[in-house]
Amino acid sequence: MWLAPPSRCGAESVEAGLPRVQAEKCLRGSREVREALEEGLVIHNSWGPTGFRGENGTVALAQFSRCTRVFDDEGRFSPKFDPDQ
Repeated sequence: MWLAPPSRCGAESVEAGLPRVQAEKCLRGSREVREALEEGLVIHNSWGPTGFRGENGTVALAQFSRCTRVFDDEGRFSPKFDPDQ
């Protein structure tokens, strides 16, 4: 995972949504995530991307929904999202 802290991109603020398991793993051992948090990145646990809209070849809008499940009953990665959140 690559995260660009606000000061590196010129943005006033940057927020990221991560499924709970991924966020917990990243926050424990990722130097990049720790540095991004120090520079002001806000991480919303238990949220994941469910859609993107492009404009002129770049992402203009990202849609995130609350992640209600990361793995299925057999332990396979199979995220489920709440369409109302």
